[in-house]
Amino acid sequence: MKFRVIKGIILKDLKELRREKMALFWIFIFPLMWITLFGTMWGGESPPITVDIGVVYTNESAPFTAYDIVEIMRNVTLEETNLFNVLEFNDESSALEALKSGKIDAVVVFPKGFGANLTSGRFLKGLGQTSRVEDRLEFTYTLIRVILRTIK
Repeated sequence: MKFRVIKGIILKDLKELRREKMALFWIFIFPLMWITLFGTMWGGESPPITVDIGVVYTNESAPFTAYDIVEIMRNVTLEETNLFNVLEFNDESSALEALKSGKIDAVVVFPKGFGANLTSGRFLKGLGQTSRVEDRLEFTYTLIRVILRTIK
């Protein structure tokens, strides 16, 4: 194609674009909004975030218990920074009170019999039994809420 034809097509498209104000928004403004949003969320160098987590669990005699998970959480590091500052609570009400007062960012409550249920392949939610998919979705949802809360 000749340059004159290409130039004519470009000018025609620019005239049509000028007439449609909504198209200008979607072509120029909307992508700039996303670039700004993602740039502020993930841009630049920042140190890893430490999340203060309260845990409530009972001691059990199972091969793998809540205590083991808490110890794993204490040892998770990124760039030599602990990602979780784990605080243990004796009961759920004191942990929730600390959460409401802002002393901790999240609470993880391990139900009684968690280790036995985990090693036998059963998952409990409250008093009723739920499927593993539901538990994973709820855990993922809770984890995302904690991360978003710490970013604010």
